[in-house]
Amino acid sequence: MTTSTPRRRRAAKSMVRRPSGLLTPSWASNLIAPDGLEGIRLPGTDKKGNKHLPATGRAGYVEAPPVMQGTSNQIAGLFPFMTSTSKSPLGAPMGTHFFHMSPVFLDFMTLFLAGGASSPSLILFGLQGRGKSSFFLRMLMGMLAAGYLVVIPGDLKGEYSKFMRHIGGKAFEVGGDKGCVNPLDAGPLEGAVHSIKDDKIRNAMLAEMRSRRHRTVRALVELVLARPLSADAGEPGILSEAIDHAVAGHGRFALLGHVENRIANPTPEMIESASCHDAADFLRLTKGLRNGLKDLIHSPEFGGTFSQPTSEDMPVGVNCSFDISAVDLSEERYRAALQIVTWNYAQSVTSSVMSLKEAGLYPEVHYIMGFDELWQNFQVDPRVAVNMLEGLIRINRTKGIGQALITHGTGDLDLPDPALTAKAKQFVARSSMRVYGGIPYDEIDSLEKVQKFTNKERELLGAWAADSGSGSVPLGRGKFLAKFGDDPGIPINMGPLTTLEKFLHNTNENFDGAKNALAGHH
Repeated sequence: MTTSTPRRRRAAKSMVRRPSGLLTPSWASNLIAPDGLEGIRLPGTDKKGNKHLPATGRAGYVEAPPVMQGTSNQIAGLFPFMTSTSKSPLGAPMGTHFFHMSPVFLDFMTLFLAGGASSPSLILFGLQGRGKSSFFLRMLMGMLAAGYLVVIPGDLKGEYSKFMRHIGGKAFEVGGDKGCVNPLDAGPLEGAVHSIKDDKIRNAMLAEMRSRRHRTVRALVELVLARPLSADAGEPGILSEAIDHAVAGHGRFALLGHVENRIANPTPEMIESASCHDAADFLRLTKGLRNGLKDLIHSPEFGGTFSQPTSEDMPVGVNCSFDISAVDLSEERYRAALQIVTWNYAQSVTSSVMSLKEAGLYPEVHYIMGFDELWQNFQVDPRVAVNMLEGLIRINRTKGIGQALITHGTGDLDLPDPALTAKAKQFVARSSMRVYGGIPYDEIDSLEKVQKFTNKERELLGAWAADSGSGSVPLGRGKFLAKFGDDPGIPINMGPLTTLEKFLHNTNENFDGAKNALAGHH
C-alpha cells in the first residue's frame, strides 16, 4: 500500500495533460507539446494560456443544427453532411421523431399489409386546435399516393371538400337546401348483385343490404323518438316487415313514405304477427313508430332530406366526401341523422365493390373510410351512435375496408351509461393503430383500462394538452403519439405544414381576415 501511491503519482506526471472536453484526433497529436499544451493558445485563455477572457470559454449549450429531409437525388450535393434512415421507410411521411428527429413514416393500411397489424384500422384523438385533422389529411395524402381510394362520409364542417376537389374527387353537398340521401338506398351497384353467379357471395351481399337498410331506418326512428324501439310492442319486427314490403314493391326507389304507408295500412299477416285483434288495435300499438317515421318524412327539421330519392349517386372508384356543413350547428339532431345516413350509404357502395371484386366482376381496389367528428353523434344519442358505429366497424373488418375513427378526446367515449362507455372504449382496443394528441391527465387515467402508457408518455400527453396561456400556439399542436397495442409508442412532431397542406386544410379560414388585421396592427 505504501509503494503504490508514488508509482501512481509518477505515472500521472508523465501523462499528456489535456483539458476536459478538448477533442484531440490523431492528426492533431503533433501540435501537443510533451509537457501538455505549452505554446498552444486555446480559446478563452490569454497568451500564457492560464486566464479565461470575458464572454469566452466552454459553451454550456450547443444548439442543434437545422435538419432537412430529401431524396438522395435532391441532397446528393450536400455530401458528406447527410445520413440515410435506419431502414426502408414504409407508409406515409408524417414528420419526425419528437426526440431524435429521425423521419417517421406511418399509415394504418401499409402497417396492415406489411403484417404489422391485425386490421387496417386507426383511431385518432386530438383536442381542438391541435392539428388532428391536419395529421389525418397528411396520412391520407400519403395513402392516396400509394393508390388507395378515400371516402369521407358525414363531413360536418366541409373541411375535406377542397381536398377532394383538388385530387379530382367528388364532394357531395347534402342536407339543408342541398342534396338528399335516401336511407333505403343501397347505392348504384344494387342491381349488379344479380350478376354474381356465386350463390354464397350473392346471398351474403343481399343479406348485408337488407341488414343495413333496417339498421339505418331503425337508428333514425330511435333518434327522433329519443328512445329505443319497444320489443314488447313488437316495433322492431313491424318496422322490418314494412321495410321489406316497401323494397319488394319499389326496389331501389323505395322511400320512407312507402314504409310509413305500409304500417298505416297493415296487411292481415302484419296484424296477426303483432298479436293485434284488428287494424284499429294495430294502429294504436304502432302510434309511436308511425310518428317517428312521419317526423323524418314531413317535419321541417329534416327538410325532406330523407324522404326523397338520393340526389346523386356516389361514383364507383372515385375519391369522395359527403359535406353536411349546410346544416346549422344548432341543429344537432339533424346533423347526427345525416352522419348516420351518409355513413351507411357510403359503406353500402364500398362494400358492394368489395363483394363484386370477390366475385371476380370488379378489379381489386382498396378503400379507406374516415369517420370524423364522432363527438356529434355521441352527444345527441350515445346508444344509437355506439351501436351504429359498431355495426359499421364489424362489416369493414370482414370486407377488408380500411377505416379511421376521429374525435376530439378520449372523454368523448365517457358516456352516461357505463355499459355504453365500455362498448365505446372497445373501439380503441379494436383499432390496430392508435394516435393520441394532447390528453388531460384525468382522461389518461380513465383510458388506461384499454390502453397502457409509460410514465414518459403520460408526461408528454399531459403537457401537449395544456394551453400556452401566453398567446402563442399550444405546445401540443402538431404533436402526436402513435401506439400499437401496449408497446411503447412513437412520439411524432409533424413540423410546419406545407403550402399545399395549408391551402387544402385551413379550418380557421373564416378568421383569416381578423388575423391579417391583427398582424397589420402590430
